[in-house]
Amino acid sequence: MNTAPRFPRFQINARHQLDACAGTPAVEHGLLTPNHGGRLLAPVLIVLHYTAGNSAEGSAHWLCSAQSKASAHLLVGRGGKVWQLLGLGTQAWHAGRSSWGKHTNLNTCSIGIELANLGFDNLTRVPAERLLHAPHKHGGAIRAWERYAPPQVATAVALCAALQMRYPSLVEIVGHDDIAPGRKSDPGPAWDWKAFLAALNAYHRAEIAHA
Repeated sequence: MNTAPRFPRFQINARHQLDACAGTPAVEHGLLTPNHGGRLLAPVLIVLHYTAGNSAEGSAHWLCSAQSKASAHLLVGRGGKVWQLLGLGTQAWHAGRSSWGKHTNLNTCSIGIELANLGFDNLTRVPAERLLHAPHKHGGAIRAWERYAPPQVATAVALCAALQMRYPSLVEIVGHDDIAPGRKSDPGPAWDWKAFLAALNAYHRAEIAHA
């Protein structure tokens, strides 16, 4: 991954709403989830998830239904489209039973990003070139996982950079499988953490250079 003009750019306004900068496709704000807690003050973590669903829009609608009893702040489609489902100053129901370092109940101190991806389930219609065969880092058998699409990864890089610039308290980015090991497997081995973090660091350096 290289930081380049191909990466989208976002900014976050005083109302904790994500906006696309010029040249970046607009953020979808038409869906809002009823599933949330109180105010989110000084978040310390960004948590990455996969939706385990085929359609990003379908997953967005599901997370905005009371029936799901779950939510996230942002959802990124395979092509890079972004849905904001909840204001970034409000607690989403994305982490569940979770802990990281001294923190527990991480809904109260984290921002959740869902990535449209099937994970390891219902992969019969996914072309072979979009599959990675690997065990999970926490153990288990080798299995197939859906790879993440490059436009989606680039958007995730840009989103995390925008979040870190807006909220300096966001010091770490983790997976759901990091904060709930054994209970959750997302984003799984198809998410290349090394490449993602290298691209994020390069993105931040480019932003500083052009400031």
